[in-house]
Amino acid sequence: MAITITIANEKGGVGKTTTAVNLAAGLALRLENEDGPAGRVLVVDMDPQGHALLAIAFDKHKDVFPVSLSALLTETPPPSIQRMIQHSDHHANLYFIPSDHTGMIRAARELPSLMANETRLQKALAQVQNQFAYIVIDTPPN
Repeated sequence: MAITITIANEKGGVGKTTTAVNLAAGLALRLENEDGPAGRVLVVDMDPQGHALLAIAFDKHKDVFPVSLSALLTETPPPSIQRMIQHSDHHANLYFIPSDHTGMIRAARELPSLMANETRLQKALAQVQNQFAYIVIDTPPN
């Protein structure tokens, strides 16, 4: 079962994304000789700016992902989290769930009115807990 680490702070510009990305990359390097789930690290990019994505997968264009985190947070029923997980360009054992600016802005507006809104991410991550050693969540300022 994965250890989940959330990087959060009320203020913007304090290094949350930098901390999340470097922590995840460091863990991926440390675990690179582990096989299977014991060596995998997942980054969940919850920040609408999507800067974690740029750091983890700069070779990929933001719009090429079929499903992003905003769909999980706003669609009923939510799409499979498996469809959202993407592989990093930098480390063989580093994965991420992308964010998209427009979708996350919409999610922030719609999420309070949705049923079981506070558990959507938790339930989705529970489905992949056994596929990763660590899950690092990069949150937006709020």
